[in-house]
Amino acid sequence: MTINFLVGVILAIGIAVLTRIKKALTWGAVWMAGGMLIFISCMSGWVESLFLVGMYLSVFVVDAVLGEKMESATKDVHEKGGIRNYKQILANGSVGCICILLYKMRGQSAFLMAYYASIFEVMADSIASDVGVLSKHPPRDICTWKVVKRGISGGVSVLGLMASAIACVVAGMVTGLILKFGMREFLLIIIAPYFGMLADSVIGSRLQVKYVCTVCGMPTEKNKHCGMQTVISGGFKKISNSMVNFICTVLAAVTTCLLAFL
Repeated sequence: MTINFLVGVILAIGIAVLTRIKKALTWGAVWMAGGMLIFISCMSGWVESLFLVGMYLSVFVVDAVLGEKMESATKDVHEKGGIRNYKQILANGSVGCICILLYKMRGQSAFLMAYYASIFEVMADSIASDVGVLSKHPPRDICTWKVVKRGISGGVSVLGLMASAIACVVAGMVTGLILKFGMREFLLIIIAPYFGMLADSVIGSRLQVKYVCTVCGMPTEKNKHCGMQTVISGGFKKISNSMVNFICTVLAAVTTCLLAFL
């Protein structure tokens, strides 16, 4: 327990230093991420914490490489810029923490697999969104297949979908080799995260709150635009992007558990 705690602290400090240098996380998000790393390390082990760090770093690297293009493509749409706050970290990581706690209490491998599925879903969703910005073709709404503005939730691109699929396969292969998962477990931790990523786009398209600017008429996810309050044009006010992320990590984890038990 002492070694796991020390490893968790070291990993948390490393993430804090890196993300604050690059201004990728707010201080609240840094504390939240660090706390999750230490909790997971103590409850399960340093391997699970290291995979969580790997997920953070993969998203961080993609953000760093594509940061300027993402910012220019979505600056009028998203409520916040590239820096993530504690609510986003909580939405993305809380399900994994619950899965680890259940694994510690019950000792059933289904909960450990659900943990990996939940963090890989976050990675797949982030990579699909970030890499999709590079697509030469405009994104299309996943439900209607109509062209939408870059950055609007529910919009997908073939490039983004392919990139997230590759990310899931690579993450699953690495996990399977290190933890010696069988083919069934390997397929579960690939398919469930990808299913969660697709569900994220569907829920983002149909249920997530969207606004329109009363000045320029531009669709946006901001509640203010052009210095004025925007008006809701679709979705439900309480279903923010962070809420959608949380719902979809739950879907990935629950799907993994159900299939593993069956």
